[in-house]
Amino acid sequence: MSIVQGYRAYIWLSQRHIYVLKTETSWYGGVRSRQLCLYDCPGDWLAWPEKIKKCLRDIIAVYGLQDYTTYLLLSGPSLLWKELKLATKRKEEARSMVVWDEAIGDGSTAYAFDLARTAEPPEGGLYGWMSAAYPYDMVTDMIQTLRSGNCCVRRIDVLPAAAGRLCPSGTGILYLCEPALIHVVQLKSGVPLSYACTSALPEEGRIWQEAQEQMHHGVWYDEEKGMWSIPPVSESVKRDMDRWELVYPAAVLAAY
Repeated sequence: MSIVQGYRAYIWLSQRHIYVLKTETSWYGGVRSRQLCLYDCPGDWLAWPEKIKKCLRDIIAVYGLQDYTTYLLLSGPSLLWKELKLATKRKEEARSMVVWDEAIGDGSTAYAFDLARTAEPPEGGLYGWMSAAYPYDMVTDMIQTLRSGNCCVRRIDVLPAAAGRLCPSGTGILYLCEPALIHVVQLKSGVPLSYACTSALPEEGRIWQEAQEQMHHGVWYDEEKGMWSIPPVSESVKRDMDRWELVYPAAVLAAY
């Protein structure tokens, strides 16, 4: 088995940090080790191509990611996310039907976007789809920099989709709290319905968070029960978090 197959890096590119989950797998695919690394970035690093390239070159050098297979996770205010109802189950037809609002349609910024079907329709109804868009030049700079550092870019995903895998049976709102930004994902049975960024938890959530013995950076609001708690993660992710001491918000990488 080649080195590329045995060494993987799951990389979450956030506003002030890059989270890197280094993973070593055995020849039969089992996980031998995992190490979570945190790299601090300037507040405006995603706005400047040279800063994107510098930060990614740094993590390749500092964390020894040469020859790793990499998986990118995108998030933040630049990520556009929407739920769609379309009269097709074929992806190519669905792509031609997607209509974004002025944020992507004014032509000032080129966006790369993709979509996935989330639900079968009721009889005579429309198919459920989710679509995500991210500035094209930013994605291109990320891929080119990683490839120039001898990294293989295997997959690009977005935070709302990873949140759905983190809490596959959850119906409620997941808050992933970073120091300067909180990611808010609304889920229904693990399917992401909406995504937004904010600077603070709702007051009830903040009160619950402050009442805990330790600060939780992953917070869950159960919309059916009207209760705050820690996120209802899947058993496999919970085992990973316990075994490798993964903490929020970066623990979402365990669900990649």
